[in-house]
Amino acid sequence: MTSHLALEASALVASALALEYTSLAANSYGRVACAALLSYDYLLTLHKEVELFWNWRFTGATALFMVNRYLVMIIRLVNLVGFMHMSNQVSACAIAAKVSLGFTLLQYIPWALFSGLRAFALSRYRSLSIFIFVLSVIPPAVNLSLYPLGFTGHHDPIFGFVIISRTCFLVADLLLILITWSTISRPRIIDRMSRGYRGHTSRFTLADVLLENGTMYFLVLLMFHSLHLILSMCSVHVALQSLSYGYVTIFTESFTTLLVSRFLLDLQEAHRNACDAEFESGTQGETSHSGTLIFERVIGSHNSSLSS
Repeated sequence: MTSHLALEASALVASALALEYTSLAANSYGRVACAALLSYDYLLTLHKEVELFWNWRFTGATALFMVNRYLVMIIRLVNLVGFMHMSNQVSACAIAAKVSLGFTLLQYIPWALFSGLRAFALSRYRSLSIFIFVLSVIPPAVNLSLYPLGFTGHHDPIFGFVIISRTCFLVADLLLILITWSTISRPRIIDRMSRGYRGHTSRFTLADVLLENGTMYFLVLLMFHSLHLILSMCSVHVALQSLSYGYVTIFTESFTTLLVSRFLLDLQEAHRNACDAEFESGTQGETSHSGTLIFERVIGSHNSSLSS
């Protein structure tokens, strides 16, 4: 009887170890894939970064872009270091895990700041922009609970942390896209949809960038956050408890970085086009300014405006 129980216990331990190894392997493959994706995108957009940010004066847009771009690259390097042989001591591994988590949570700050700035640029309501910023920083704040609670234990989806985090992200993204669609005039939206994604114009405006990039940003992250939430809820079911969904977060973070970087590059390019257009208009003595949306200093100018 005792030997039978011992065999069952060893079988359960072996099964748990195999499941944990499979989950860690999936996460590792995901991290390597995301690092390759970000490196490839970096090489594709480096010339635009040099042209639009390095050769212009340093502004808040430059700081936001650099932090978003290079902080994530540091995080990916730290993650790759984790593949190297490390100490078997629990304390050393705990320190490495805490440092990695700290960098991971830190990357959410520029994303939240960018969301708040977009809300303020479009709505001009400071309270609304602060609310969206708070919604965007709640998820990393929730994950800070790992520090006092420690890094051992069993994740319980019913406890609600995943639901809180993903719901806050979804609400913030939904508010942003509603503000974008309600602020930018309907004729412009119809015109952009009929012409396609910048396929028939050589010069696009700040409003075009906010509309097109904002919509793409919303749709992509809606897919990832919804998938994470669905897989988390499915793991509550006994038959699906072995379901691993942690890799979704890795891809969500990488695509968020990529989208924000592209967003800022396009905004900076549109701002540059606007400056060139104003210069040409000024030399011809023409001054025609219709309704505008102020994007403040995030674009790189105190008085930058986007034609609505």
